[in-house]
This record gives sequence, C-alpha cells and structure tokens, in this order.
Amino acid sequence: LGEWPVTTPWGGKYDYNYWGSDMSRYECTVPAGIYAGVQGDYDNNNTIPQAAEQELIDRGYDSDNCINGESQLVLVRF
Repeated sequence: LGEWPVTTPWGGKYDYNYWGSDMSRYECTVPAGIYAGVQGDYDNNNTIPQAAEQELIDRGYDSDNCINGESQLVLVRF
C-alpha cells in the first residue's frame, strides 16, 4: 500500500475515533476506546453498505456488533 486511501470504495471516509466513555453511534453503543472507523463522509452520506458491515460483524471486526452504517475496529479499549 503506497499511501492510505482518502475515501472508502463507496465514497465514505476512514477515521480515527477516540471516545473516553461509551458512545452512542446511530443507535448503537460503542464501548470507550480508540477506534479505526469506516464510516460515511462528513455529512454521513455514503455509509458502509449493510452487507459489508454484516460481514465485518460476522468476522468480529465491528466493535458495536450492530448495523448502523459504520464499522468501528477497536485499537485500544479502556
């Protein structure tokens, strides 16, 4: 990988998220921690497709285990 891509294949964004306490994200709870996020753009358009998110949940990569248009991969849990 020559450089980190700016947008996801469906036009969303990759993001780094730090939450010091549990966070509600589009009706799903993400435990406190540091995450690499795959989510919609800054207006929450172009969210992760439901089938792709379900696959990430099934593989244990989406930390909220809930379909909400984004996937949060835990890097550090508090």
